[in-house]
Amino acid sequence: MANKIKLHIPTKEFKLFLKSISKITESIIIKLKDKKMEVLTTSEGGNIIMLSSFILPDEGDNNVDLELPINDISKLLKICDFAIEETIILEINDNLIKYKNDYIRLKFYLAEKSIIPLPPQVTPDKFRAFPISFSIKLNRDKLIQLEKGFSFVRDNSGNTKVYFYVEDGVLYGELTDYQSDTTDSFRVSLGTDYTGQLIGRIPIKFDVWTLLDYFNDEVIFDVSVVKRKSLTYNILFIRQLSENLEHNYLIQSLKN
Repeated sequence: MANKIKLHIPTKEFKLFLKSISKITESIIIKLKDKKMEVLTTSEGGNIIMLSSFILPDEGDNNVDLELPINDISKLLKICDFAIEETIILEINDNLIKYKNDYIRLKFYLAEKSIIPLPPQVTPDKFRAFPISFSIKLNRDKLIQLEKGFSFVRDNSGNTKVYFYVEDGVLYGELTDYQSDTTDSFRVSLGTDYTGQLIGRIPIKFDVWTLLDYFNDEVIFDVSVVKRKSLTYNILFIRQLSENLEHNYLIQSLKN
């Protein structure tokens, strides 16, 4: 790594980028290339694979090609909290990240790549190549309303799931457990303007679903049907896009 690389990063967007990833994992490798940051990671247990990218402005050394192994993503988030400027300048010097403004100065060491959990065995190109059989754009507020319904159906078993299904032309999200006869339910109408076909119910463990983070009003909800040998899986792709940020979540559904 060349000495004294200076990255010029918009503070607000950098915080959004890191905050969403921090809900999935605390240890990452940030890959920088062609003025873009990219992180491919997975949640503990492998329930969610996340691919995030952040397009950087054409400033400083943002066109550099390097990898930043970060063992504690919260330290980068704290830099965003300390920052008083709209653009953070991070100095990368060998195995150090340094930041300073008129009031503070700090540094922390990059981790050894060997101690960062390996990313999932899927390339970004393969991640984006799954065929889509159902697609709809959802409103973030409705998804947040769905999560709030957990206070109504909460039980002590930890078996609450969120089920997605189409009924009478409407996509619904429902919190319940269809494998239990005594679990309450909470259902939200999510939308009707979809393309493709959704067959049956798609169940996701609720505690997995809450790992998702919404930074944009519009959330793209895609479903891919994947066949492996004699088994068929529903794969959910949840995407959020802005001018410079993109978050992609891949979640394999449970069996009905």
